[in-house]
This record gives sequence, structure tokens and C-alpha cells, in this order.
Amino acid sequence: MKNIRFFNMGMNYILLFVFLILLLMIYIRLSSSTQMLPPTPIVNISSPISTSTPFTTIQPTKVILDIPSPTLTVDFIKATSKIDDVISISTVKASFDPPAITHTAKPKKSTPQVENITSYSSPTPQVILAMPSQTQTIVIIEPTPQGDSQNLFPPDIASLKNLMLNLVNADRANAGLAVVAWDSTATLAGQNHAQDMAGNNFFSHQNMAGEGPDHRYSAVGGLNVISENISTMWVRFADGSPAPIYDWESLLRQEQQSLMSSQEHRNTILNPVHTHLGIGITYNPDTGQFCIVQEFVSHYIQLQLLPKQLPLGSTHQVQGSLLSSVHTPLIGISYEPFLKPMSETELESSGTYISSAKIFHAFNPLVNNDGTFIADITFNHEDKRGLYHVLIWVTIDGYSEQVIVSDVIVHVS
Repeated sequence: MKNIRFFNMGMNYILLFVFLILLLMIYIRLSSSTQMLPPTPIVNISSPISTSTPFTTIQPTKVILDIPSPTLTVDFIKATSKIDDVISISTVKASFDPPAITHTAKPKKSTPQVENITSYSSPTPQVILAMPSQTQTIVIIEPTPQGDSQNLFPPDIASLKNLMLNLVNADRANAGLAVVAWDSTATLAGQNHAQDMAGNNFFSHQNMAGEGPDHRYSAVGGLNVISENISTMWVRFADGSPAPIYDWESLLRQEQQSLMSSQEHRNTILNPVHTHLGIGITYNPDTGQFCIVQEFVSHYIQLQLLPKQLPLGSTHQVQGSLLSSVHTPLIGISYEPFLKPMSETELESSGTYISSAKIFHAFNPLVNNDGTFIADITFNHEDKRGLYHVLIWVTIDGYSEQVIVSDVIVHVS
């Protein structure tokens, strides 16, 4: 029995020794496997990734133009041009539509309409003014200017005006409309306004005297009515100094294309009622401002010139004759107070031009068989001195509604 006990104890020691050897082998095996694995990377999520080739994140430069409401925020966009790298802002222009008669007041444009309505027996004239807000085009040439290079390529204004007339007529012909003829009186009004804007560094349908398109056209002897598109562009180096313009014709084509891309201005250009066009174009080399004014005219009557000034309470004869395919004239008289000068800040915020004149009298004059008419008008509205508008609407064959064809302004004091 004693020998069996010693034998069992010996076996226990042997088994323990074998077990320890197995544990040692497992440990050695595990240690060897761990050393063969690659080190686990430590990633710091909060730190930026670094590469041998640096990457630059380019943020678009935003420009907020201080122009009429709504304020336009645009991104500078790289464009291809003949004058190196050009940064340009998309173009939206401004337009002015004269008063019009309609039987039902309906918005024709996406911009708000302002209506001055006075009711009469029959017909009922309604003066509707609808004009979009205006913005400008800014072109910045990146290289630094050298010397007076902006004066190397002055524009040929006469050639540019002729080109603009041809571009407008091409667009009208493509739409199946009759071409418009040149109008020297409207051109004088447009040229005066273009030079005024470029010379005084503003962009508005009104000028510093507070005059709108209707006032400016009537002041130079206009006897019809106009619809106005205005466009301006500044071409400058990055430091703000004016840059040279090498290709004036391409620039003008671009501006006309931009006008046609705007529904409001396209409607003005393609209005089938328009018969004539006056154009004002000017460039200020000191500021790099390039201004274009389009004055569309609806010429359907021959009207004798009215006095520019009359005393309050005076009566004057309005004489005219209807052209072919025109009949049923309607004469309306409207009143507005004398205009007040406008500051540069007021002009900058005058995105929408609204005439303050309100109709206080309207009637149908007697028309003779030869299309001539004579009407006596008394210039007195509640004993008020101010500006009196003589408005004339007619019915044109092929049009269901009357069309305004004359807006002559008389200073009554």
C-alpha cells in the first residue's frame, strides 16, 4: 500500500509538470503571434489630415450690391473673355413702362404693380405702372493696371448706337414683329440720361432733379410716349481703377442678349405697339462706367407742340391728328406736385419708378372725318400748381384694348 501511495504522488507531480510545460508553450506561442501583428494605428479624429501635397479650399467671394430692393447677393463667377481672366456678375437690367389702359387690372410681371385708378363714366382709364427693380453689372479685371491704358480704346458712340438699333430689330424680326425706326427726340432724352448717370456715378430711372423717363422725354420736346430700358456696367481692375475695353461691339451684344434674357425687358423690346427707338450710350473713362439707355416710342398720332409752361387756370387747345388704322382717342389730364431734387442715396435706392401723377379728368374729343381733333383743356386741379400731364390713348386696329400714345407734361404755376 505504501508503494502505491508513492506511485500516485509521483504521477501527480508528473502531471503537474506536464501541465506547467503546456502553459509555458501556450504563453510562448501567444507571445510570438502578438509580435508578428502590425502595430495598431492611432487616429486623432479631431486633427486635420496632412498630405505632402497641400489642398486649398476656395470659398466663393460674396458681394452684396447696395442697390434697389430686393438686395441682390451674387457670387463672383470665373468667365472666359478676351481680356484675360474676368470676374463678372450676372446682369439684370431695369425697365420703365408708361401708363396703360386696361379693362381688368392683372399683373403682367412678377414684380409688384402700382395702380393709380380714377373712375369715369365710359371709358374708364386706368394708369398702371409696373417696373422691375434694377441691378448692375460689375466686371473686374484681375491684373494690376499700368498707366492710362483705359484711354487707349475709346468707343465709337455713333457706330454702337447703329449696332444697338440693328440688334433690337434683329430680335424683333426673329419674333415676327415689325422693325422700329430711329427717333432723334427719344435719342436726345436717352443720351442725356446716359451721360447724367455716367457723369454723376448713379444708376436710376430718375435723375438728380427727380425727373423720371416721362419728364425727361417731354422736356426735350417729346410728344408721344416712351418705354425705357436702362443698363449700366462698370469695368474695373481689382483695385477699383477703370480697365480698358478692347471689344466694344462684343460688350454691346452681350448687354442686348442680357436684356433679352430678362422677361420684363424682353417684353419691352418685343412690344408690337412700339414703332420707334431712341438710344443713349456713353462711357466714363475715369470710373469705368458704361451706360446704355433704350427709349421705345409708340408713334400713332401727330400732336401740335404744347407750351412747356402755363399759368394756373388757363385754357389751351390740344390739336392733333390720328395716323392710319387708329381711332377713338381718349384724352386724360393728370396732376402731380412739382418734383423735388434727389440725393445720391435716394437715387441708389430708387429701384422702382412710380409716377405720382393722378388723373382728375378724361373725355373723348370730337374727331373730324380727316382724323384731326381739337380739344380745350383747362389746367386747374383744386387750384394746385404743379405738373399737369396731357395723356392720350387710342384704339389701334388689331388690338382689343386702348393704347397710350402720348404723355406731354406742362409746368403750371
